[in-house]
Formats: sequence, structure tokens, C-alpha cells
Amino acid sequence: MDLATGRSVLTPPTRIFNNRIVGTLVSGDSAILLRSTAYDVEVSHNTIVVDGRSNSPKLIYVSGTFGRAHKIRHNVLVAAGTASCVTTVSTTKYHYDLDENLYFHRTGGPIARVGSSTYTDLSKWRTALGQDKNSLQADPKFVSLGGFDLHLTRVSSAIGVAKSSPVYVRDDFEGNVRFSVTTSDLGAYEFQSALLFGKGCPGTGGIVPTIRTVGTLSLGTKSFLLFEKGRALARAVLIVGVSDEKWGTIPLPLRFGAGCDLLVSADLLIPLLLPSTGTYIFEVNIPNNSQFLGSQAFFQWAVGDPAAKGIGQAFSTGLKVNIVK
Repeated sequence: MDLATGRSVLTPPTRIFNNRIVGTLVSGDSAILLRSTAYDVEVSHNTIVVDGRSNSPKLIYVSGTFGRAHKIRHNVLVAAGTASCVTTVSTTKYHYDLDENLYFHRTGGPIARVGSSTYTDLSKWRTALGQDKNSLQADPKFVSLGGFDLHLTRVSSAIGVAKSSPVYVRDDFEGNVRFSVTTSDLGAYEFQSALLFGKGCPGTGGIVPTIRTVGTLSLGTKSFLLFEKGRALARAVLIVGVSDEKWGTIPLPLRFGAGCDLLVSADLLIPLLLPSTGTYIFEVNIPNNSQFLGSQAFFQWAVGDPAAKGIGQAFSTGLKVNIVK
């Protein structure tokens, strides 16, 4: 949703999640307005970036008093100008349930207001309401805040800190699967620590081997690479590289003919022997060392297969992995 001067008015029963809301608000408007007639609204995993030009607009405004609390959680709320991230008319905890949000005011203004009081510091807001215990105040480190590319970068504080996501939030704004209801990212976008790229090359039966991750590849964790659809009992090799652009002086992809390409630099080759299922699980242990944060690695696997064209190897797509905290 792109806002000029307008508002989103929610009435029960409502779940609003995985929305991207950007724009400019004036004259006290709100991006999300919870009226007195709204009950039990859940506002979760939204990314809202709003510039306020006059009269204190709000990203989220709880305008009435309620007997059943609204849940406002797991959102990335970025305000600028005269806007505030959250404004309420009361400190009564039964009116709203705030936690696991990320607040950021680009120009140093208030992240929150309640009544006539303003708060530029999350700790003081937390003390005033007794809520937002696990929320953050930080620059979300979008790809491009000014350009409204609101995808998270691998250094964002929003990554992996949503510990109580609703069970119905299984994917993000773009349909990417969220890793877990206990380790997903704040806001509308799930950072993709593992991305597939390029095209694989088929083997027996025209089947292309596949590669994917199991678990989040983060510091101090045990994760896995899962290889599937390989030829039964075949010899295979896991190709590990530091680049998807060149291998030494050789530009990538390296063409082997018949649509079979080497997509990653072959800096390390790990031989594998596939079981009769053609599926192999490779364990990856990532040290709990901050020097690895933000590191990238590239993977591809090749399966010996006489039916494969080119050099007799069926190739998977490439897999790019970003190490997150």
C-alpha cells in the first residue's frame, strides 16, 4: 500500500499482517487506525515507513479504549518528520499488547506518544507502559530506505528475533517461507539467508538434482544442506566456493554444453556417495564467532550420471548462503 494522504481503518474481526505501507501523512492521519469499534485486532509482521509533514501523524494509532487488547507485534515501524511510530490515548495495558517490534525515527523525533507525553527513547516508553519488553530501537538496515527497497540486509537487527509469531504467518510479503514461528524476522520481509540461483542440468529421466537448506544458517548453529533427486547409488561431489562470479580468472557460469553449467567457484570439492534414495544430508556447523557474521558461501552439487549431457554430470542449481546472527 502506498499512502498519499489516507488511512487504513480496521474493524473486527481483523488480522493485518505481511503488509508494506509507505508514504507521507499529514494532518494527524494514521497508516493504521484502531477505532473504538475495533476489538482483538492483530497487527503483526508489517513494515511501515511513513514521513509526517504536519500535525503529528501516526504509523499506528490506538484511538479508543478497549476491554480486549489489540496485539501489535513483530512490526518494523520507521517514522520521520512529525510522525510517531505508535500513539495511544491511554497507558492501560488491557487496551493493547505491544512486543517484539522494531522502532526507528529517522530524524530523531518520537517513536511513541501517549496522551500529551512523547517518547524518543524506547526504555522510557517501556517503563511508561510496562510493555515492549522484547522490542528494539534501531536502524532496520534496509537495502535502500530512501529508495523504499525495504528488504532486510544481513546486518539488520530485525533478523531472527521474532520469537512468538502467530502460527498463521507462514510466509512473508513476497511469499517466501519464514523459517520458524520462533526465529522469524520482524516486519513484512523475511531475510533470505539462502537463495537459489541459475539453472540445473538434468540426468536420468530428465530429473534435475535439487539443493536446499534445512534450518537457519546462523552463528553457533548446526544446519544442513539437503541434496535430493540424485541418481541412486551414484558418486557425487559437493562444490563449495567463495564466488558466483568467477573461479580464479575464469568467469562464471562455466559452460559445459547442453545447458550444464558450473555456477560456483570450485574452491573445495567434497566427494559423496549417494544412497539408494538419491537423497543426501550434509551437516554444516557454523562457529559462534562474530567474524563469520555476514559471510557468504556458494554451493552446487554434481551427480555422476551417464544420461546427463555435457560432461556426464547432472548439476543442481546454485545456492547462495548468507551467515546471520
